[in-house]
Amino acid sequence: DGGVGQLGIKAEQVLARAVKVEKACLLIAEVVGVVHVEDWGQTAGTMPVFPYLTTMFEKFDGFCQANNVTTLYSLGEVYCCAVGIEAAVTPEQACTILEVGVQMKTYIDCFSPGGKGDNPFTLRVGIHCGEAIGGVVDMAAPRFSVFGSNLADVARGVARAAEGCEGVL
Repeated sequence: DGGVGQLGIKAEQVLARAVKVEKACLLIAEVVGVVHVEDWGQTAGTMPVFPYLTTMFEKFDGFCQANNVTTLYSLGEVYCCAVGIEAAVTPEQACTILEVGVQMKTYIDCFSPGGKGDNPFTLRVGIHCGEAIGGVVDMAAPRFSVFGSNLADVARGVARAAEGCEGVL
């Protein structure tokens, strides 16, 4: 079911409202180093992780807005955005999402928590261009989401990638 069951939603509920998108480009970015920062916070005083993630993801939102890329969600240290959700992706849009990924990576590489100059964070980025399924999930707090085996493949690729690597599937 591509993760739908994990959300506590019956697949048939989602599929009734889902839309199959033939050509979309999805980007999943995972901030690596969050556990390291949590460990550091316990040994060197408190260093709250979530304000850093919030700052990073707000910056990612800006990159997406500036490039007409749709932000889908952020969950923990994972950020997902897409192009081609409303209509089939064009080659220019595919290049745009690649550029957004590069902007995200460049921003994380230069990120300096508290101005200390030591950056414990890196970014892994995965991009998939092709078929996707999208729809509104979670009727208690409705939100549009993209799901399916292709998105799961991207998420697995990101999780398996070496730190600092990007992948296009």
